[in-house]
Amino acid sequence: MLHFLYQRINKLTIIIPLTIGVIIAISQFILNVLSYLQESNQFYETVYTKWLAIDPFSIPNVLFYLILPLLAAIPCGMLLKSDLKSGYFNYLKLRFPLKKIYINYFGLNFFIGSLSVIFPLIINFFLFCLIYPLHKPDFLLNNNLLIISQNTLFVNLYYTHPFIHVCLFIIFTGIWGGLFTSFVMVNSLWMSNYMMSLISGFALQLLLIVVNSLFTLPNQITYVPASFLRETSDANVSLVSTIIVTLLMIVYIVIVCKIGGKKLVD
Repeated sequence: MLHFLYQRINKLTIIIPLTIGVIIAISQFILNVLSYLQESNQFYETVYTKWLAIDPFSIPNVLFYLILPLLAAIPCGMLLKSDLKSGYFNYLKLRFPLKKIYINYFGLNFFIGSLSVIFPLIINFFLFCLIYPLHKPDFLLNNNLLIISQNTLFVNLYYTHPFIHVCLFIIFTGIWGGLFTSFVMVNSLWMSNYMMSLISGFALQLLLIVVNSLFTLPNQITYVPASFLRETSDANVSLVSTIIVTLLMIVYIVIVCKIGGKKLVD
């Protein structure tokens, strides 16, 4: 059945966000390399202090994590909505159980949404590995970067096993890519406007940025995905708040999915 659904996807909607993500990733790499070549002492620099997710104040970093919901949702966030309009969903209901249809739609949607944001990060990290040394970051030598427990989750792991730390954040970013596109898909079940449904994940991101600036948590801990998904954030982070926001997103998706599922059955 996945084959049927994959054939329904406009491949251009996969290529465009992937291309945008890769362009951002490569531009951040080029800007850093140009600066790196001009430095007199290059010993202190390492892959783990320069790649995209650890560079919280650069324009490419800010842009990538800001538009991440769009990069994730554009490929197939609206696939279910399109198939409902075209009648293809009703055709599938004649051939497969509704539960299986749902699982395949959301499974494919989640996977492609995750891949759309993971791929540029992997490309960026790989490019840095070609130029920069792979030695571990040092708290004293790299203290100018201020990578500390307040702005970096699992900071001890970062200094002891930086590659594992990188992998964890790439995976976590991929999970949120899947959540954002799933958020768009369930919203499309009750939102009539195509464009509003497509940008609903991005709108949520912007809303959280505004709300976070007006209503701050203790110690100014962020609850904005654009901040806590970075390996080193531009704000204070907390594992508890990060988990809570992630769980709330999952709960919303599940609830709206069940409500939308009842409408589809009817």
